[in-house]
Amino acid sequence: MSPLSHLIPLAFLLAPAAAPAQYLPVELLFDGKPLQAAARPEFSCRDDNRDEWIACEISPEPGTGRYLMARPAPGKYTLHIEIDENKNNPVRFPGDYDVFHQFEVTGDSPSVVRVDMLKLIHVTDPWDNNKDLDGMLTGEWSKKPQAGRTLTLKWDPVAPLAEYDYAVYQFGGSSAGLSHPVVRGTTHATSVTLHLPVTVPGVHFGLQLTAQRNGRCIGQVFTHDAGSYGEWIEFVVRNSPQKPAVSAAAANDAFLAEWKRAIPKPAWWDDVPPSPLAIHSLGDLLAVWQSGMNGDASRRRFYKLAYQAILDRRGDEHLVAEAISLMAYAADSEGQFRLLQFGVDRFFFYNQRTDNCANCKIGDLTGEMVCDLAEMYVSRGEPEAAVRIVERLVNERGQDVSAYNLALTFEAKSRAYWMMKDFESAKAAIQEGLRRFPEGWQADRLRKTLEQYEKEIAKPSANE
Repeated sequence: MSPLSHLIPLAFLLAPAAAPAQYLPVELLFDGKPLQAAARPEFSCRDDNRDEWIACEISPEPGTGRYLMARPAPGKYTLHIEIDENKNNPVRFPGDYDVFHQFEVTGDSPSVVRVDMLKLIHVTDPWDNNKDLDGMLTGEWSKKPQAGRTLTLKWDPVAPLAEYDYAVYQFGGSSAGLSHPVVRGTTHATSVTLHLPVTVPGVHFGLQLTAQRNGRCIGQVFTHDAGSYGEWIEFVVRNSPQKPAVSAAAANDAFLAEWKRAIPKPAWWDDVPPSPLAIHSLGDLLAVWQSGMNGDASRRRFYKLAYQAILDRRGDEHLVAEAISLMAYAADSEGQFRLLQFGVDRFFFYNQRTDNCANCKIGDLTGEMVCDLAEMYVSRGEPEAAVRIVERLVNERGQDVSAYNLALTFEAKSRAYWMMKDFESAKAAIQEGLRRFPEGWQADRLRKTLEQYEKEIAKPSANE
């Protein structure tokens, strides 16, 4: 399908067909587990060899939670499955499930068709895809919704700890469409702020948003317009956004709601006794931090004081960013992971104060959180995520981060490559870190890591 052929009709006319004698089990999964849906799935079948939609006989298999499909003749097929899970809106709107699953039938395979269902993501701002968006898909470029150069997209979560991939492509003009995204990235938050160029006449942008968890796609966006739907949020960019500016109070309230949702108070909150200390400023935060973290009691005391400071001083960007970074050291492993994800997502472009640090750069706090998050990804067996976040830091904020911080970030990237058994890339990452920062204890640590790699590579294999 051409990148520009993104409008899909809402109904198919199915031609009758004779029922085969054999049946093929169909399993519907979500997030790798059997899907427990409140509504019965609707199935449509496409014969990809003949390029036409056909009738398909699919019915529940008693007592199994699976479905039985009349086994088609050998060939390639697409199974379209939609589930009207959200009864408060039409089918194929946010909260429902929808997927086009391709599979091939041979004489003896497959023994079962396993389909990973995708939940439709509800985008809430700046456009609500829970309703028809006039002109978004069917209108010419001049009729599409408008945005300013800074666009903040918000959506409802699909599942706990989900990761969201977003990408913006250009359509029209001399663009090659999907081959060159204008911007792309990954976040664990349920919002992202994009900085986009102004579109020229005849050109518009298309944004895709998908959800992943544990390396498996679990969600995507659909938008609707004039009887059609597509997997795109389409818009044009003007110098001045049409949407009124959000007040500081409203922005702070929105941040607080996001914070409470992503980082709820821990279960032990009420067990920590009141403290005579309080954090009202960045200086207070650092003073409490430096007072000591000797044992669980003092770590929990600091965590609670810092958390309360974020609630009370949510408009103080410097206090909030530093508090999140330090709280990660006082949290348990899972809490640390959530805090670092939130901190990197929310403060990736944060510029820290440098008036109290002669050798600091404005991106150092972000760089430290990225390094810690990358190391956690490696420890959790997610090396690809570690590589992605480090590469994003280097590409988008490398000039803002001190070389000694980047050196350790490259070490985290090298460990990710080592876990992936890409030994040459692991060594190259170490060497890039040393090129940027050749002297100092960070450089010594990189050399030690490189020395360990060389020893491991030099070991004879078990087969020799």
